[in-house]
Amino acid sequence: MLQSLRNYGYSLFTNAIATSDLNYELLAAPNFTLFAPRDELLYALDMATSAAAYVSTLRYHIVPTRHTFADLKNLSAPFLDTLLFDYSILIGKFRDVHVSTDRASIGLIVDGVRVAYPDLFLGSRMAVHGIDGILLTGLNLSRDLGADYIPPPPTPGAPADDLDRNIPAPAYPFVGRNDAPGATVESYFDWDATPPPERGLRKGRRRYRRRMALGRL
Repeated sequence: MLQSLRNYGYSLFTNAIATSDLNYELLAAPNFTLFAPRDELLYALDMATSAAAYVSTLRYHIVPTRHTFADLKNLSAPFLDTLLFDYSILIGKFRDVHVSTDRASIGLIVDGVRVAYPDLFLGSRMAVHGIDGILLTGLNLSRDLGADYIPPPPTPGAPADDLDRNIPAPAYPFVGRNDAPGATVESYFDWDATPPPERGLRKGRRRYRRRMALGRL
């Protein structure tokens, strides 16, 4: 796995998790999804923040459920709880036009940050997606704008309704897959191993339906 991430400049994120207490949580987790920022961005964050803030930011990039790129495009609710207590990320879609082929496909953004390399690594218990930036809790709509927040209407005349949701996603390189029976993760911390049955991962407390219910009060 590390070699796959290193090839695309995303190895620092998993290394940071492996050297923190998050490693033990992920070893015990049934499954999870990582949204990995590029190495240079994570390095700059490490230099500019305290250790506690750095680990909290790492938590905000981890979802305690496994979601492939296809899963993320078909979520029933746009919010996903993270390992940062009481915080969720917002998944959105956009029309991604490829200059080389002049073809459009469905792209994804996480709190406004583009998913640059979806399905960077897929394992039986985990999925890793490479993103173009750092996810900041200040972008969390449910937390900072409240449940009553209503996004502004689209600009008149904007081509928001011409999105063809049947256009297939581009053929991203599914590097580093680990879906074969008996395959192992190529690292000294085997996140893809079977978790101990007596340990569980703390589930998120705030669900999208609860937010919607509170918004109607």
